[in-house]
Amino acid sequence: MNIGVILSRCQPLHKGHIEMINRALAENDKVLFIIGSADKSGTERNPFPIGYRISMLKFALGFVKDKNRVDYMILNDWSSDDDIPKQDNNNGTVDNSSKVNKEWGLYFYYNIVNRIGQPEFTFYYNDDSSLVSAWFPGYIKDRITINSSSRLENISSSSIRKAIVENDIDYVMECVPYWQGVRLNNMMKRYRSILEKRGINYEDFSCY
Repeated sequence: MNIGVILSRCQPLHKGHIEMINRALAENDKVLFIIGSADKSGTERNPFPIGYRISMLKFALGFVKDKNRVDYMILNDWSSDDDIPKQDNNNGTVDNSSKVNKEWGLYFYYNIVNRIGQPEFTFYYNDDSSLVSAWFPGYIKDRITINSSSRLENISSSSIRKAIVENDIDYVMECVPYWQGVRLNNMMKRYRSILEKRGINYEDFSCY
């Protein structure tokens, strides 16, 4: 069976996610959508809790043709952003992020295999496929297909979060599905509250 796998934190869900679901459905028998960083919320990068993100995905699937062929699961992070191990050498500190990438890749892969019941699938990923390819050792790369593509009209969750901070409602509305606009004010208030509690200005936040 051909199975497509999509991974996103959905911070927040946007039109690009819907487009990717539809494309994966057109190319596969079934699609598994994984909401990542399920254990993270209340931060600049991961503001919205998992319950909110699940509700947005479920609502979105109501507008997707063949939604019965789409399943979803949540997945916690393997480690926090600050847990990347460091190694000292004669020239100072070396970032061993490649080790963490491989550990994450194994964790990610076997959680998927356990869910779908087979070792092969197509992994849909935005941007450079070499980034995600670094997650997996060779024997796993032989079992999966990485399908990379450019972002839909350069829409990204980070650009939407930036627009929320700047109160650019028009841009946010362009990026999120129209039905999500009903909850837009609540979403924007919640996110701004997170930033205000942390004393973060947009200038400090731009890297996200």
